[in-house]
Amino acid sequence: MKLTYLQNAGVIIENSGEKILCDPWLVDGCYYGAWYHYPKFEFTPKEFDDVDYIYISHIHPDHFDVKTLQQLKKSIPILIHEFPQKFLKANIERLGFKVEEIPNNKRTKLGKTSINIIAADNCDPEVCSRVFGCNFGSTQFGTNQVDTFSIIDNDEQVIVNSNDCPFEIGQNTAKMIKEEYPTIDLFLVGYTGASDYPCSYDIEFSEKKAEAQKKKIKRLQNAVDYIRILDPKYYMPFAGRYVLGGKLTPLMEYKGESTLDEGYNYLLQNIDQEKNKGIVLNVKSYFDIGTKEISEKYIPENKEDREKYIQNILSKLKLDYEGDPYPNLDLVLELIQKAYDRFERHRKMINYSTDTVLLIKLDEQNVLKISADGRGFEIIKSDELGNFQKYLYLSLDMRLFYEILQNSKKAHWNNAEIGCHISWKRVPNIYDRSLMYCLNFFHI
Repeated sequence: MKLTYLQNAGVIIENSGEKILCDPWLVDGCYYGAWYHYPKFEFTPKEFDDVDYIYISHIHPDHFDVKTLQQLKKSIPILIHEFPQKFLKANIERLGFKVEEIPNNKRTKLGKTSINIIAADNCDPEVCSRVFGCNFGSTQFGTNQVDTFSIIDNDEQVIVNSNDCPFEIGQNTAKMIKEEYPTIDLFLVGYTGASDYPCSYDIEFSEKKAEAQKKKIKRLQNAVDYIRILDPKYYMPFAGRYVLGGKLTPLMEYKGESTLDEGYNYLLQNIDQEKNKGIVLNVKSYFDIGTKEISEKYIPENKEDREKYIQNILSKLKLDYEGDPYPNLDLVLELIQKAYDRFERHRKMINYSTDTVLLIKLDEQNVLKISADGRGFEIIKSDELGNFQKYLYLSLDMRLFYEILQNSKKAHWNNAEIGCHISWKRVPNIYDRSLMYCLNFFHI
């Protein structure tokens, strides 16, 4: 088998003439114009006309990118996990592709190549519930994780792809994979994440800097831990080479994510290279698993060139919604009741309640207060914020807020969060996974 690196999590795995294109985010500006490639990725759609299958690990735009898929041949079948929720399947089919759902942990022959797709939590809701202390511990939900592992093999050689699977959720699944596939030739391992904490949060700069560094090291250590569990012959850090564009570029300073070179060097220092050898590839270069050859020598990033590209080009771009007209506040308020009703249904579904209130800035004078214990919502004045001891306060561009409220197919809370479009303040500064889950359903 041969692996060609494209960008971010995008790779092509080739075996005896069969090609699988994985997670093709190739067009700049996903997450509503927030995320960009560095270095810039150039391609023509015809480059992928000979692809036999497309594998999409999960629904996030840096893996399921509509703008990229719109340029690819609709005759290429797309492989996904058989998720209990059909959001990803429906969105892909809406683009005109045929979707093949692969049951969890079922090795499936595609020809001379096989694929096995396994949910990060191996479809065990209790795993997520134990790790995050949330209220999802019920089999009615199936898997709670959008993320998946994939294992691609040709009966002799094995490639494992961890994508964005959180280590806390995926470590037991990784151990199971190692039992099922004792010899792993190449492991594709993430070394960064997509979280907007702490860069989008209202905390002291000294704390923000410390939190960013802590987050960076945690991501890198998780990569080390994954490598030690799977014990591959070779590993390749990938799926994190993005930068922020538009007015969001200043947030990069506190994003808490490593560059590819930083991640690679950390792994070299913490992994025994005699046992597990690290590789890194240039854009469109390949690694031949059979011959152990890399097509060309890796060229490290030039820090000055990277910073110039971000500041001189990316920072001057507009976010997707910045050309839209601002909605009248009355139009926004008309949607609040239906959005709250949906929020309430899902809150009750997971049997969740808290005295922490959600506060959403509407304008300089008005704030939307949403209870998460069944007591409804109301519009309060901004000078009343001091009345609350426990709250999650958020503000975002009213144009994006209006899009989210109207229909989650056009814009979604989770994507706005990952894209760093939301500014947050939480008191106390503790992540409440269940509250964030409920917020994701605050739309009509």
